[in-house]
Amino acid sequence: MLPTFQKCAGEPPVNEEWTCFTCRGIQHPQMLYSSEFSLEDAQADAINMIELSIKHLMEDSAMKLNPEFGKTVTLCLSNLENPKLRSMESVKNVCSNIITEIWPSIVTSDEKAMLNCRFENKTALFHKIRSAPSMILKMKELFKVLEVPNGAMTMFILQFLLPKLFQVLIKKRTKEMPTAEPEKVFKLDRTEEQVLRYTAGYVCRKLSRHFKRYPRNDTAKVCAEIVDSFHKSSITRTYNFLSYTKQWIDLINRGGVYEINDDVFIFFRRMELVVRQYLNDSDASLSVSKDILEKKI
Repeated sequence: MLPTFQKCAGEPPVNEEWTCFTCRGIQHPQMLYSSEFSLEDAQADAINMIELSIKHLMEDSAMKLNPEFGKTVTLCLSNLENPKLRSMESVKNVCSNIITEIWPSIVTSDEKAMLNCRFENKTALFHKIRSAPSMILKMKELFKVLEVPNGAMTMFILQFLLPKLFQVLIKKRTKEMPTAEPEKVFKLDRTEEQVLRYTAGYVCRKLSRHFKRYPRNDTAKVCAEIVDSFHKSSITRTYNFLSYTKQWIDLINRGGVYEINDDVFIFFRRMELVVRQYLNDSDASLSVSKDILEKKI
C-alpha cells in the first residue's frame, strides 16, 4: 500500500481513499494509505484485466505455434475491444466470474512460510483452478459472448491465456514502494576501503572458526565450507554474490510472474551494489593500523 499526503485546499475530498487533513482539523499532513487491490477492484476492472492478458498473449512466442491460434487470439481481442460487446452485461458478468474463480490463487499465502514456499503455494493452487471444470466452463462462456467459434483452438487459448491473467493479477496486487530521493554520492577513501575489507574478512574468519568447533555437526560443516568459499578471486569472471542472486531471482519469480519485494533481500542486494562500485579491485592490501580501525568502525 502506498503512503500519500493529500490536501484539498478547502475543497471536499474527491473520493473515499483519503481525507483532507485541514478538514479534519489536523495542523500537519498525516500519512494515509490507499486500499490494497481487492477482489472488488478486480471484478470492477475485469474486462480490462482480461484484455491486458490477451495483449500479453499476443506478444508471446506461442502465437507462432499455429496460424489459426494467432487468428483466434486476435479475434478475441478485437471483439473484446468492440464497444457494443464490451458494454453488454453478459460480457461484464463472465469476465467478473473468471476473476472470482481465479482469485483464491492470488490471495492464498502463509505469512510464516518462506517467500519461495508462498509462491509455490500460489502456483499450485492456480494450476488446480485452471484445470477445474468450472473454470473451463466459464472460459467457454467468455468465447461464446465474444462471438468466437468454439472448438479445439479455444481450448488451446484457455491453457495459454489463464497464466497471463494470473500474472496480470499478481502484479496488480503487488504495490511498489515510493522511490526515495537520491542520496548524495560519496566515495570511500583508501583508509575506509581498507577498513571495509578488513571487517568483511574478520567476520568471515570468526564465522569459520565458530563452525569448525563442531566437526561432528553436519550443518556446521556445511556452513564452514560456505564461509571458507568467500574470497577475493584473482579470476576475472568469478561466481559472486550478485550472479548467485540473479539466478535465485530467475528461479523464484518464474519468468516474471512474481516480483521479489522482500525488504530484507532488497536491502542487502542494493547495499552490495552500492558498496561494490567504490572498491578498487587493483588494491587488495589490508595495511591499516588498529587505531584507525577503532576510529572508522
